[in-house]
Amino acid sequence: MYGYIINNQIVGCVGYWSDNNRIYHIERLATLFEYRHLGIGRKLMAFVENKIADGKIKVAEIHVLDKNSLLIAWYKKLGYEKIRIDELKHLPFNSCVMNKTLILGTSFK
Repeated sequence: MYGYIINNQIVGCVGYWSDNNRIYHIERLATLFEYRHLGIGRKLMAFVENKIADGKIKVAEIHVLDKNSLLIAWYKKLGYEKIRIDELKHLPFNSCVMNKTLILGTSFK
């Protein structure tokens, strides 16, 4: 997990983990309500993508509530593509799975 700090307060965070298939799962991206729409989420995504991309081609994957069209569109602007919808039988919603191929130096700023 990584945090974004303003005036000694964590106002945003993001985390990631890797499985053995070279897929890097980005999760827990969040920004405090009063700090939204300031580019913090974009900066956190750029940071974690650059952390993941270390010279080898890697794939970053995210899961988004399938009905959240605004967030899906936001991730599309960052270069993510829908790859599938996962049915979550134990929850009342499905997950839109999106991914992006990362190469060192090609992530957005």
